[in-house]
Amino acid sequence: MISTKILEWNIKHGGSRERTPKILESVGQHDADIVVLTEFRTNHQDSLINGFEAQGYSHFVSSNPEPKTSGILVASKLNLTPITSEYVNEGARQRWLEVEIVEKQLKLLCLHIPGAGDVWGKEAF
Repeated sequence: MISTKILEWNIKHGGSRERTPKILESVGQHDADIVVLTEFRTNHQDSLINGFEAQGYSHFVSSNPEPKTSGILVASKLNLTPITSEYVNEGARQRWLEVEIVEKQLKLLCLHIPGAGDVWGKEAF
């Protein structure tokens, strides 16, 4: 069986434009098949995706967070298909992302569990 290397990283408040090159450099050193970024924000999406594409990632799925809201981005060298979940409520949509890695017949649930201070609460999540 051939393994699949998955890297998950909380990039803290979207990573910032200044930190994006270092994030991409660090990800490249791990040579993962799939990268899951939590606290991803869409304001740096183009820089991240362009950098990932330069590293051989060609498939992307996002939880499409609202502007200035943290979400999840999955970058993959393997084909991804988003999965619509029956378990996630609207309040958790940007923090819950399910994908299927087609050629591995693998389903991956990507979560960013909220902190205790979040308005809608860690316990409810």
